[in-house]
Amino acid sequence: MARRDELSVDVPGLGKLRRDLKAIDKDLAKSLTDHLREIARGVRDEARSRAPVQTGALQRSIKHSVRARGASVYSNLPYAGVQEFGGTISPRGTPIAIRGRHFIYSAIADESDHVERELERSLDVIADRHGFT
Repeated sequence: MARRDELSVDVPGLGKLRRDLKAIDKDLAKSLTDHLREIARGVRDEARSRAPVQTGALQRSIKHSVRARGASVYSNLPYAGVQEFGGTISPRGTPIAIRGRHFIYSAIADESDHVERELERSLDVIADRHGFT
């Protein structure tokens, strides 16, 4: 389950596909992970380009990771969640409402068709490379 400040793309059946690929050849699962990492990196870069810029720390903090069930784009900065989702902070006791910017959500939403196409292309490349055409 994703943390509040970590947005994930779960690909149904991806875990089973990875297990099946490993059963055939360990390099197949590694190839899929490498391709997923490239795809996630692109979504991370898009989220960074949409993040609010004051010092640049928020942009630099946006990371990506790949696990068996999908890819994640996230930030571990304490204030990243309020920048993404909005909320009220109270520095020195004075409440300040912050409007959510949805820079990660919007990057994932806008890139979802591209992610799907790239994942399909990656599977075709893996299949060709390993003689499954």
